[in-house]
Amino acid sequence: MDDVLKFAGQTIRVTPKMTQDAKKLITLLGLPIIEAPSEAEAQASVMAREGIVYAVASEDMDCLCFGCPTLLRGFASKDEPVKEIRLDIVLKEMNITMKQFIDICILCGCDYSKSIDGIGPVKAYNFIKEYEDIEGLLKYIDENNLDTKKKQKYNYDLNSFFYKESRELFEKPNCIDPKTIEVSRIKYN
Repeated sequence: MDDVLKFAGQTIRVTPKMTQDAKKLITLLGLPIIEAPSEAEAQASVMAREGIVYAVASEDMDCLCFGCPTLLRGFASKDEPVKEIRLDIVLKEMNITMKQFIDICILCGCDYSKSIDGIGPVKAYNFIKEYEDIEGLLKYIDENNLDTKKKQKYNYDLNSFFYKESRELFEKPNCIDPKTIEVSRIKYN
């Protein structure tokens, strides 16, 4: 209960008036506003992927799952420098495909699904490297869990582990077609 109260105190409730005031301020600054039909990170990531914007500034790593080529993190920190994360370098250094990257992120935990108990980032990476995708991993887990000689068991529930739906959301997010968005440069005097 202490944790619940602690985290509840850290939340911010955004009212419709606050949203309208923010939009007005942004408009007065001469900046464009794009209202995403679903996730803002998905819309921004698709825009970056299509070259409409250079990068996405967000703390949400899901941007990379949405295919954002360049993610900028750390704007909220007073002490740490902003970090630039390039998706192409991540995929190359990890020696994985985009689909495998998405599967690793789903296994690590994402906004759309529960994860598999006992699997963190290192195991997720190693499992996907070995079994290629979540389907291959689940086949292994099911066989492993039946083997009474194996101590490590992995629990998942297909009623809450929505990996297929999560993968679909990352691969084909509900966004405004970036080709219909016109973002012009702001002219400073």
